[in-house]
Amino acid sequence: MYYIIDFSENVFTLDFSEKLDREIFSLENDYLNSLHIHYSSKHNARIIDKERIDEVTLLFDKAEKEYKLTKSAIDQLVIIQETLYSKETKFFRNRSLDFSILNPNIKLFDFQVEDINWNLRRSAYFDANDAGLGKTPTNIITAAQNYKEGLIDAILIVCPGYLCFQWESEILDFVNVFKKEDIQIVNNDLKFQPFTTFKDKKVIIISNHAKVFGDALLSYKKGFKFGDSLTKVKWKLFRFSLRSVWNKNNIMLIADESHCFIHSSAARTKALKKVKPDCQFRALLSATPNINRFENIYTQLNIVDKSLIPYSEEAFKLTIADELDRYGGVSKYNTDKIITIKKGWVNNFRQRLKKDVPEMKAQQFIRDIKLQLSKEQMILYKLLLEQELHILQEEHDKITWKLLLSKFHLINEIFNNAELLKSRTYSNEKLQKAVDKWSIDKDPKFKALTEYLENYIDNLGEKVVLYDYRPNTLNTLYDKFKKYNPQMIHGSLEGVKDKNLDRKQKEDIFKNDDSCKLFLLSSLTSSAGLNLQKSCHRIVVYSMDDDATHFRQLIDRTHRIVSIEDTIIDIFYYPDTIENLKIQRNLNRVELNDKLGKEISQEELERLINGKI
Repeated sequence: MYYIIDFSENVFTLDFSEKLDREIFSLENDYLNSLHIHYSSKHNARIIDKERIDEVTLLFDKAEKEYKLTKSAIDQLVIIQETLYSKETKFFRNRSLDFSILNPNIKLFDFQVEDINWNLRRSAYFDANDAGLGKTPTNIITAAQNYKEGLIDAILIVCPGYLCFQWESEILDFVNVFKKEDIQIVNNDLKFQPFTTFKDKKVIIISNHAKVFGDALLSYKKGFKFGDSLTKVKWKLFRFSLRSVWNKNNIMLIADESHCFIHSSAARTKALKKVKPDCQFRALLSATPNINRFENIYTQLNIVDKSLIPYSEEAFKLTIADELDRYGGVSKYNTDKIITIKKGWVNNFRQRLKKDVPEMKAQQFIRDIKLQLSKEQMILYKLLLEQELHILQEEHDKITWKLLLSKFHLINEIFNNAELLKSRTYSNEKLQKAVDKWSIDKDPKFKALTEYLENYIDNLGEKVVLYDYRPNTLNTLYDKFKKYNPQMIHGSLEGVKDKNLDRKQKEDIFKNDDSCKLFLLSSLTSSAGLNLQKSCHRIVVYSMDDDATHFRQLIDRTHRIVSIEDTIIDIFYYPDTIENLKIQRNLNRVELNDKLGKEISQEELERLINGKI
């Protein structure tokens, strides 16, 4: 007995080659039912979905089930291969970097120029370079040149919400092709704005958060309500044309941290797939595309070019698997198959490792994660700053930068933990009401931190050191992120967590306990001999204090001369506020020491108050 697979009436049908006795028929029927191949009275045969035909035949092979394909089935398989998995990438010979699009003082490494030239010679690709090799600037430059040469007329950047402003900043820093007014950020604060509101923009940077990204795409629909469940959207049937909604014909898609899109059933992945047909140019960026499982690269490469892996998702998993576990996951990989499959995407996949780049030794990379005050936060900031400036003006003949920074501690609560503002009372009724309404859960920085930890801990399985100079804020964050089994060290005895554990015990737990993913440090204690370089290489700075030496001590907790991995330090801050002064002072990027004693002009004060420092 063997199976006969035929193609008729636009479906694959399956039947037995001979009549079976009752016992054998029952066993075979149970097996087919377990594969979700059921009998159809309409076709008088069992039906196999087109999308599952390669998966089913692979399952038959693994189960050593004999089958034969009729000529019509074979002909249809050829059509499926030619249509579903046809090559989408266009190649451009000899395109190279036009240095005139770069802003003055921008200097690139030779390998970065090579990467840009590689990008320019294809319309779709995956950039899997190691962290710290400059994926963001090289892809910004690529997109800018595509735009300047008329190959595209718009750019859609999809990234984690906490990186939206970073992308905007680096676009303006690296290339002269776009102005600030050409760029629109769509994040949590703007999620209730219809996508059509931004149709005149040349660059749209949008958070990959499902509710933001999905809602933005659906918002043009008549009768659509923001906040409706995206899981109920039938994305396969959903009609959407990014070109018509945005009023652009040629669009380039850049999906940063593309490992966020590994799950094909996730709402944001379905949304990304929906915009793909309208994006003739596509770039996916991730230093960790597989996230420990080779099959996790499938959806990402399918978005780049569906021909790179000519299988359905389940068939791909079966192809690379020697053995499956009882849950259907891969327990043992077929390395020969993986090597063969990798050869198929070599023209669209680039992975440069730091160890292969002479210029890149183990070093520290500091990223400024720029955020934007929410409307409520901006009101609170202005009111509080005006109050503190009024007090200073009454007490001093002139207001210097040093005097202003002395008020930073209070104003800083707006940026990080506004709950602490509620311990005070305010004579200004408007200010008091603004304080009463505010909470840390509304804070863009807290929301960005939450998304950040989900990305690097939940998705990538990394450990993270979280720094803030105030014990009270650390206590708040400790309570907010208990799911990461955090450990915390700070210099205050008041409200300290885990009183029964000493410093060494907490350090050992973080180093050795896989369930402990987060270590919270304050400036008062972070300099006291902690050595975390073997267990963690990622630091996120929630807020800095006055002393730059504390910051330098902090970043050395995860970086030593013996380090073989780079340390990534991500600093969250609001660039157009007084917080920016503190950041710049600590990073020694401006000569503030000479400036501290100087009087602040009236114009500078107004800029400060309006968040335009």
